[in-house]
Amino acid sequence: MLVFAPGYTDSNVRKAALTADGTPQGETPLKEEKLMSAETCAMHLAKALARRKSQKILTAIGKLTVVAHNLFPRLTDRLTYSYIAREAGSPFK
Repeated sequence: MLVFAPGYTDSNVRKAALTADGTPQGETPLKEEKLMSAETCAMHLAKALARRKSQKILTAIGKLTVVAHNLFPRLTDRLTYSYIAREAGSPFK
């Protein structure tokens, strides 16, 4: 089994994403030019699978989150929730 965490990726998922009131999100509040491309993400995934990795975390904040979650799971869950809730149009508000 592989745990794969690429972070935010430039994809068409925003076309299916919904805002807090249930309307389509349409545009992402993130700067898409700074996001990893879907092709790059797929390349990392394929390499991890080929090398039979059990975990592949691609971003610094993802790696920090894993360490923090091992030490303080409840706090990390709350911080992650609030981080996502701050995004424009987040359904977690």
